[in-house]
Amino acid sequence: LDQQVLSVWREGAPVFVTLISSGKPNHATPPGLYRIETKRAYGKMSSLEDARKPYFADAVPWAMYFQGNYALHAAYWHDMFGHRHSHGCVNLSPKDAKRVFELAGPVLPDGWLLVHEHARDPGALVRVRAAGEPTPDLRTPLTP
Repeated sequence: LDQQVLSVWREGAPVFVTLISSGKPNHATPPGLYRIETKRAYGKMSSLEDARKPYFADAVPWAMYFQGNYALHAAYWHDMFGHRHSHGCVNLSPKDAKRVFELAGPVLPDGWLLVHEHARDPGALVRVRAAGEPTPDLRTPLTP
């Protein structure tokens, strides 16, 4: 989180690295070790009901949910990558979000809009960390 960088690793080596925008200080992205639980070709993003500045974005591309409503996803509404700018999610440029979506499991079959991880196709690991902070293992059990 300190560097605002996302890297995708395969077999112990980085295969893709890009800038991100994680949560602003008052909307911090939660540190932890997760798996991508659900992938959606398009997701809906909205503020909490009591938000001072409400927002709603329909059809947000390449959404990869790793903890409840927290997701890695494309952000077409800003270009502040490399700086904290989100409401807690991990924002990527649309081009970079598509690439990460293609690299990370679970695999979304052709023609499908949504897929959940399962024992035969677990979600990719997501490690959200900040220097000097513990990274708790918050992965949920896989369903058979």
